[in-house]
Amino acid sequence: MIQPLLEVSNLKTVFPTDGGVVNAVNDVSFSIERGKTVGIVGESGCGKSITGLSLLQLVPNPGKIEAGEILFYRDDADEPLDIAQVSPRSELMRQIRGNEIAIIFQEPMTSLNPVYTVGDQIAEAIVLHQESDRSTLTRFGLQTTPKWARERAIEMLVRVGIPAPEQRIDEYPHQLSGGMRQRVMIAIALCCAPALLIADEPTTALDVTIQAQVLTLMQELQAEIGMAIMLITHDLGVIADMADEVVVMYAGRVVEKGSVDDIFYNPLHPYTQGLLNSIPTLGSSQQKTLPSIPGTVPHPLALPIGCSFQPRCAERMSICEQMPEFSTIDTSKNITDRNGKHVVRCWLCEEKTDVKTA
Repeated sequence: MIQPLLEVSNLKTVFPTDGGVVNAVNDVSFSIERGKTVGIVGESGCGKSITGLSLLQLVPNPGKIEAGEILFYRDDADEPLDIAQVSPRSELMRQIRGNEIAIIFQEPMTSLNPVYTVGDQIAEAIVLHQESDRSTLTRFGLQTTPKWARERAIEMLVRVGIPAPEQRIDEYPHQLSGGMRQRVMIAIALCCAPALLIADEPTTALDVTIQAQVLTLMQELQAEIGMAIMLITHDLGVIADMADEVVVMYAGRVVEKGSVDDIFYNPLHPYTQGLLNSIPTLGSSQQKTLPSIPGTVPHPLALPIGCSFQPRCAERMSICEQMPEFSTIDTSKNITDRNGKHVVRCWLCEEKTDVKTA
């Protein structure tokens, strides 16, 4: 069995409120292999971003990880590190963030500091991590100095395709276009060659041409340094182009996961089917209204009994008022499948189940 880079098991992240406890991430499990891309999809509010923030212990107050494991298999360790047990403010967590696991946030204009040049912000990440990581310095065979950090920052701007990098390095975020700001965010995230990149809606607010350029850049850099990517998005077109595995979330839970071919060619959960049916089809000769999923995502403090999707599901049954277990569908005979496992949480799939997992 291939050892994953990251293995998330039964993760639960909660937010205490005056009205009760919000289970933003509820019993979520998945794994990410080295060099692979895992897509996390679902409607807004389903827990995608909080899952990503949980992996870096960046859950905003008053949120906290209440249960579960986040096992990170580091290159220089014999045993995996359970990030869920590491203090968010510890030196160990600061070493991991940005150096071994990096993140690209949704909106680069608010993520970049407006009073520092982009060069200073890239160089800060380089100096911060590589002064404390001598193995990284040895790998590059260089000493970390302000001059070298600036040269390295210019090199990163070149790698992410920003023109005139010697000029751009001294400019401020407001002087750059949205696409360039996103490229700067990628440069900051990748300047220390992380093992895992968490990309949270990396193409939000970018036009289609720039979206394609940013995604192509991520794929090229992934191939170059061999990193894994956790791609958080609601754009299924991006997932189809980028992902190896797909995790579908709804109301804080995983409802289906499998290879990208399984999810797109054989979706089993009614929610996944609804998401795919709502995608416009090019070349259609008839003008017709796109199918939509009725209703809205339930309020996190008033989740339905049993399956959270059942009030919106056209195929709901009385048994749907009980929470179904995960069912693993054996797709090993399907030549399009990569691993022979397609996992779904739905009573409709009970008859197809070959193996059940908790």
